[in-house]
Amino acid sequence: MALSSNNFKRTVISIVFIILLLALMLSRVFRPSVSTSPQISIIYNEAVHHIGTTAEVCGDVVSATFARNVGGQPTFINFGDDYPNQVFTVVIWGEYLTHWRTPPADLYSDRFVCARGRITLHNDVPQIVVSQPDQISFSRRY
Repeated sequence: MALSSNNFKRTVISIVFIILLLALMLSRVFRPSVSTSPQISIIYNEAVHHIGTTAEVCGDVVSATFARNVGGQPTFINFGDDYPNQVFTVVIWGEYLTHWRTPPADLYSDRFVCARGRITLHNDVPQIVVSQPDQISFSRRY
């Protein structure tokens, strides 16, 4: 009887292992896409009409501020007007600042740039949160 109990345990363990392995493999095949490839390219004042879209949003930066005393130490890159009247904002959280060689507030101030990512809405202002420098590029004006 003890021998068959051990065989049963081995069989159950083998089946559980196979199920877990299959689940891991399927999770790699059927995971949702998290691409930052833009679906559209627009000027910053059109972003409000494309909430939820992955886009490239371009425009003149009117202000870029590192908010050292705000939780998460974000850098805000504003388009259209300065805070609190900005039309569009690019946000870089402090945890990602090490990815930039030059502080983003210095790098993007008074430049024409394009940011790529998913457009969301925060306090009625469209924004893109970026985590990598390659999500922001210097561009020619439209």
